[in-house]
Amino acid sequence: MATEKRFFRFRHPLRVTDHEKDGLWVHECKALNLLAYAESRPESWRVFAKKFESVWDWIVQERDSKLTPEAQRLKRAYLDLVEAVDRLL
Repeated sequence: MATEKRFFRFRHPLRVTDHEKDGLWVHECKALNLLAYAESRPESWRVFAKKFESVWDWIVQERDSKLTPEAQRLKRAYLDLVEAVDRLL
């Protein structure tokens, strides 16, 4: 998955559902507790990717001792999914 700054390479496919509801496009990944929405499908996906990256920065990169048990479980789910992260130019 590409964001503005990085490319996340996954060990296995990430299951993301998308649908339109009440004029908004919604992208959701229940396994990672991620939900994003916007007025267009591409914008909703961009928001989803940005939220994914934010969780990577704020939770996955944090020491376990500073995280709640729920955040630690989420961190493990991300680490199990992500094989590598490459910086984009």
